Amino acid sequence: MSGALGEICTQFKELLDERFKSGLFTTEDTIRYLFFHACTKHGVEPNGVTLEDKAAFSEGESGNEELDTFVEANENIGLEPLAIEFKYHRKGKNTNPPRWWLATLLCDFYRLQHLAPGYAAARRLSVYVASKEMEAVIEGMEKKGDWGKFLVDLMRLSADGKEHTVTLPGEGSITNKYFIERAKGFSECTVKCLMNEGLAGGNTLRIFEIVK
Repeated sequence: MSGALGEICTQFKELLDERFKSGLFTTEDTIRYLFFHACTKHGVEPNGVTLEDKAAFSEGESGNEELDTFVEANENIGLEPLAIEFKYHRKGKNTNPPRWWLATLLCDFYRLQHLAPGYAAARRLSVYVASKEMEAVIEGMEKKGDWGKFLVDLMRLSADGKEHTVTLPGEGSITNKYFIERAKGFSECTVKCLMNEGLAGGNTLRIFEIVK
């Protein structure tokens, strides 16, 4: 990953790694604000970023009316517009993350496939942070047949810029009803893995670009 987006994502990774090293309590909103800060460190004006963008989805397509973050194009730094969804899966107070949480990542992929026409030029990014507990859940998916394998393969993509087709296994392959309910229409998309990096505390940062 090169150019302005590469610089922003590298800065973001470093900020996130520092936070995990510090042991500070971290939420999904915290992660999103660190990305915002990385943008401003590399020439994006604060008013060039919209959080919880209500205009990003065509009516009835998204299931949720707001895009996590939209970054406007910036010709001065060579940055294309960015439409971004964030996910952070971590252990709760008393329980480890359930397997069906991975369906919410696929839901983000689906949402990014259905941006409103005015956002057609945007690069569509899914920023996914998984805790060490979630990483253990992901590794355990290998034992779950076809639907587990396709998820593990997705999580193991290298950041080589190559396009990969992500296809939900056929009917009957998925045995978790909560997963099925929360995939929210996803069936297939094409992605590139832009970053797949281990962070302090056993966390992992993955950035996927939804190509189509």
